[in-house]
Order: sequence, then structure tokens, then C-alpha cells
Amino acid sequence: MGFFSNPVTVNGVTYDEFQTTDPGMGLITGKCNDLGKFKVPRLNGLAARGPYFHNGNAATLNDVVEFYNARFVIGLSAQDKQDLVNFLDSL
Repeated sequence: MGFFSNPVTVNGVTYDEFQTTDPGMGLITGKCNDLGKFKVPRLNGLAARGPYFHNGNAATLNDVVEFYNARFVIGLSAQDKQDLVNFLDSL
């Protein structure tokens, strides 16, 4: 388990202490095995579900790719961007 930090003893009983900044599904289920697990949105039919982002800022998949390329300084070439948009369109 990637979140195990160290054993902690409380009132003579030793427990595993888990430390994480984002507990994922563990926050909902309360299970240690669910720490860090996430349910991600499906990508099938993505091209038909624009506009994108929570506020509709990206009208097209090309806008989405441009945003992430600039925001995270990925350095995609024009061909890389077009290939990625074409892939997302095919889902």
C-alpha cells in the first residue's frame, strides 16, 4: 500500500497511520484499500459532448488540447496536437 506511513500506538493498540493529500474513494467508503482510487469520466463519445471544462471555456477538442499544451508547457508540435485531437474525435 503506497500510503502506509508508520505504525501508531493508541491506548496500547497499534494502528497503521495513512497519510495522503487526496484520499480519493477512501474518503467516501472509509476503506484503506480505496485510498487513492478514483472514478474517472468515460471518454467514449467525447467529441459530441462539447463545450468542455466545467464552465464551457473550451468550445472544441482543439481548444482543450491547446489549453493543456500551454498550461503545462507540454511542447506538442502542430502535428502532435492534430493527432491528439483526431484520436479524441475517434473515441
